[in-house]
Amino acid sequence: MRFKDVVWHDELASTNTFLREMYRADADLPSGTVIAARRQTAGKGRLGREWIAEIGRDLAFSFLFRADTPLEWTPSLAMATAVGVAEAMEAQGLTVKLKWPNDIFASGGKIAGILTECLTGESGLVMVVGIGVNVNMRRETAEKITPPATSYFLETGQEQDTDRFLDIILGRLPRWLEEWEDGGFGKIRPAWEKLAANPGEKIIARHHGRARSGTLAGYGEFGELLLLQADGEITRVWSGDIETEM
Repeated sequence: MRFKDVVWHDELASTNTFLREMYRADADLPSGTVIAARRQTAGKGRLGREWIAEIGRDLAFSFLFRADTPLEWTPSLAMATAVGVAEAMEAQGLTVKLKWPNDIFASGGKIAGILTECLTGESGLVMVVGIGVNVNMRRETAEKITPPATSYFLETGQEQDTDRFLDIILGRLPRWLEEWEDGGFGKIRPAWEKLAANPGEKIIARHHGRARSGTLAGYGEFGELLLLQADGEITRVWSGDIETEM
C-alpha cells in the first residue's frame, strides 16, 4: 500500500464526496490517492452526522483504497484504519482508546473519527476512507460537540502542524491496511482488542432509535460487536453507537 502525494484544497464541501466524484469521473483512479482540505463546509460523520472542525486547525482528508478482498470484510476496514491512526497518535505521546466501530478517544473525549464508503465490490473492492482528526481544536469548539470532543492541543497544550500530522498518520496506515487486506479483522484483532473496550463491560448499543443493553462479549469474525443480553442470547451488532451503561 503506497499513498500518492497529498493534494490539498483550501476548501471543499467534503473530502469523501470530492474523492468519490473523482472516481466516478475516472474509474482508473489509483489506490492511495489522497485529498485533504483546509476547510470543509459539509464534513460528514457516521450515520449522516455533521463533522465539525476548526478551519486551518484540524485535519480532514480522504483516500481511495482498492483491495481484492471479500465484500463481507468491509465493516472492519474502518477498524483497521482506526488502529493505524491510534498508533500514529500514540507515537505523538497521546494515550488513546478505540471505540467500536471506528472512533478514537482520549481522556474520554472524541479526538478522531473514520467514515468508509464502498464505491464498488464487483471487480475488487473500491473504498473511500475519510478521516477527521481534532488537531488544534480549542475548548470553546470542543464543548459544543456531542459526544464530548478533545484535540491534540487540549491533551498536550501544544499545537501541531496539520500537514506534519497527516504525514505521520499516512506513515502508519499502510502496515494495518496490508494486514487487513491479508486476513481481514482476524489479522488486526489483537491490536484492536488491546486498545478497545474490554469484554465484560456493560454497554448500550443504539441504532436507528433502537437501544439494546447487555454485556460486551467480544467481536465476531468480521469485526461485528457481540452483545450478550440478559436472556443469554448473543446478538451480533453490525452498525450503530455504543456507550457504557451506568
